[in-house]
Amino acid sequence: MKIELKNFKTFPRMSEETLAFVADVYINGVKAAFAKNDGHGGPTYYANVGQILNAKLVSQAEEWAKAQPDHKYESSHGMKEFSVKMDLEHYIDLLVASQEEKQMLAKRQVAGLVVGVPGSEQLSIFKIRQTRGLPKRTIANLSIENLKSLVANVTKQLKPGERILNTNLPTEITNGMSKAS
Repeated sequence: MKIELKNFKTFPRMSEETLAFVADVYINGVKAAFAKNDGHGGPTYYANVGQILNAKLVSQAEEWAKAQPDHKYESSHGMKEFSVKMDLEHYIDLLVASQEEKQMLAKRQVAGLVVGVPGSEQLSIFKIRQTRGLPKRTIANLSIENLKSLVANVTKQLKPGERILNTNLPTEITNGMSKAS
């Protein structure tokens, strides 16, 4: 079963304890539901939209999600490892977390190189040095030579398991990175 979020929009200013968001839930390619969280620490709400077919799709997705293994959270920030029984609400929350991570990475990689261990929450950002009075420099407007130099300098500083996570680098840069790894 393929469950995905589209038209995903977050509201950081409204987020207090949880991420405030709205999204359309597509099940097997059909817009079957919408999901939202008000950001006040409560659960994620979802409901089918419109047709009886959509209600059946949502019901099938609920059954499918319940059949998935429990989701394990690693110990971090002083909390011990724990598991959560999978259900459609939690599955949607995992999709939301993944989507938010992609959006955050996309935003951060415009201004520099993002470094981290794939799948980890901890990221470092090597920002491009700006010169006062000149146009803002971004990854997109750096010359290939300057970008190669930046990547080489950052690569020297990588710790074990870390890598450059940018997806906005030209292929001539990324090909060189994969050969160096």
